[in-house]
Amino acid sequence: MKSSPPKPMCFVAMPFGKKSPPAKTKPKIDFDKIYKFIREAVESENLECIRADFEKSGGFIHKPMFERLLVAEYVIADLTLSNPNVTYEVGVRHGNNSKATLLLCAEQFINVLPFDFKPLRVTPYTIGQTGNIGKRGGTELKSSIKAWIKNAIAGDLPSDNPILQITSSEKQGYVQHEKTDVFMHRMRYTSEIGQRVYDALNIVDSKNSVSELQKIE
Repeated sequence: MKSSPPKPMCFVAMPFGKKSPPAKTKPKIDFDKIYKFIREAVESENLECIRADFEKSGGFIHKPMFERLLVAEYVIADLTLSNPNVTYEVGVRHGNNSKATLLLCAEQFINVLPFDFKPLRVTPYTIGQTGNIGKRGGTELKSSIKAWIKNAIAGDLPSDNPILQITSSEKQGYVQHEKTDVFMHRMRYTSEIGQRVYDALNIVDSKNSVSELQKIE
């Protein structure tokens, strides 16, 4: 019996349960209710939706999370309250993947996002003063997510990865040296070392090979 191909995956990184801003008791934001609208939007586009805290596998809990961050066709990250786990997961995604990533944030918290998120495109959504997203806010959020997914599938989205925006030469035909002098210098050095190691490993005489590797070390 042939197994059917898996659906494209959308991994969701966000807080869960009810959370308040640091050092405050209000508003109590119901992230599980927000996720309900996210999941409905994702699944309506025929994607598999998985949230980090819903992992069912045993063992090292971070392993499946990292795997999904790396292989998921799409990632949605809710930056509301600047949750450290979520911001770290965005860093993992941007550092290792060129696939689409949607950053969300409740609009009243966008102006307090960490400095490194300021230049990035963040999609706002609306919650009430009590932290409840409400039916209207949820409907608007679903509409934004569905539009983003459709554009991502069609290949109509610009790169949202700031690392690739700096290092990619696909669009401009060159790397802007004023932005990447240090990066390129280190990459050249790493490449040179890698070539020397490769050459040393291919020396037929094992003693000479080990000797050359020791010199490199």
